[in-house]
Amino acid sequence: MDLSPRPEEDLEGTLATVHRLGFRDIETASFYDRTAADFRAILDKAGLSCSSLIASYDRLTHDFDGVVRDAKAVGASYVITSTFRTGRTHRG
Repeated sequence: MDLSPRPEEDLEGTLATVHRLGFRDIETASFYDRTAADFRAILDKAGLSCSSLIASYDRLTHDFDGVVRDAKAVGASYVITSTFRTGRTHRG
């Protein structure tokens, strides 16, 4: 479920709605201009957990320790990325 851009307008309200819809766990690629610790506190207040953090390939390669630190702060067991750079291009 994609709720953007609404979380940017009212993160607490959006996460409360997610909980009311029956969800108890999320994955996120953004902390919406908050620290990982602040985002975790908002999740806790909403009764949600975050099992997966989505990180950009660039961040994984240039700030791996920061990604791990953020994942631990929000309680994520998994870190995923949606893209990889291989140095090759694909022509379809």
